Amino acid sequence: MKRLITFTAAALITGLAFAQAAATNPFTQDFTKGLGKWEAMKCTSTQDADGLKITKTEEYGGIAIEEFRETYDLSAYKSIDFVMENKSDKPIEFSYKIKSGKATPPNTPEAHTMDQAATLQPGEHTVSFPLNVGSINTKEVNYIKIWTAANADLKLTIKKASFTNK
Repeated sequence: MKRLITFTAAALITGLAFAQAAATNPFTQDFTKGLGKWEAMKCTSTQDADGLKITKTEEYGGIAIEEFRETYDLSAYKSIDFVMENKSDKPIEFSYKIKSGKATPPNTPEAHTMDQAATLQPGEHTVSFPLNVGSINTKEVNYIKIWTAANADLKLTIKKASFTNK
């Protein structure tokens, strides 16, 4: 009985630790419930029970979290995954950027960035981007953005951002 109580207590503490980590990670977001710390930038968008709907973008318009004062440890994760739906009949060309480190002295090291282009075909898809690439320090991530490189009329719904564990 004592072992069962000890095991139960350990499981509860572990569960609380994982819940706390998820609660303090602003990159994880269910867009059907709101934007959290994500910001829609240079785009026409609305948020409702279906997710974040983007209908028009300017050059470099999309969504981002830019935390230049605070960094987040994402080293436990292999990739960030976006569930998105392209409701048009044409593919959407977009890019993903991740940054780590502080950008200006005395906050060193200098920022490290990685960009990756992607295409979203019509329909609903999960699009995954690796976190541990190039010189990115996954213990100091402070910026993630997805955007279109040109002005565009879109029928894009972003439903969720989550992570795949290593």
